Amino acid sequence: MRIAGCQTAPQKTSMRILGVWVDPKLQWKEQIKKAASKGSAAFEAMSRITTSTWGPSMRRARLLYTATVRPAMLYGAQVWGVRDDGGAPAKSLLEPLQKVQNQCLRRITGAYHRILIAAMEKEAAIPLIQFYIEMIALQRAAKTASNRVKKELVEVLKGI
Repeated sequence: MRIAGCQTAPQKTSMRILGVWVDPKLQWKEQIKKAASKGSAAFEAMSRITTSTWGPSMRRARLLYTATVRPAMLYGAQVWGVRDDGGAPAKSLLEPLQKVQNQCLRRITGAYHRILIAAMEKEAAIPLIQFYIEMIALQRAAKTASNRVKKELVEVLKGI
């Protein structure tokens, strides 16, 4: 491939751009794998200080999860968490992230291994990863749209 007179070769592996792993086909598998490993590391750190018999209360443990583990896993989700057609990504793609969240929910609530995930999510008031990613993507879209409308309004008012 030639770009501006220079011979270049297309990138065949994933590369990191502004903290998000991008592959040539934009499938985000590498990003999910890296995010799950970051989430697991953050879970290990969180689990050292939160246990079912001692440590912070469930409310404080939930705060630890929402302030440290979830942001570490979902960095850049406004980009990789939405398909080209605007829909949510496949559940199979988000499965490693959901597994990390399930581990965190068990640690936060102190639940036994047989307790249903849905019950722990309701008790801890933490939505599924898929729903949370969709929510933050929609918030970003609304903010971007409102900024664009504000700029257009300023331009119209300058013309008057």
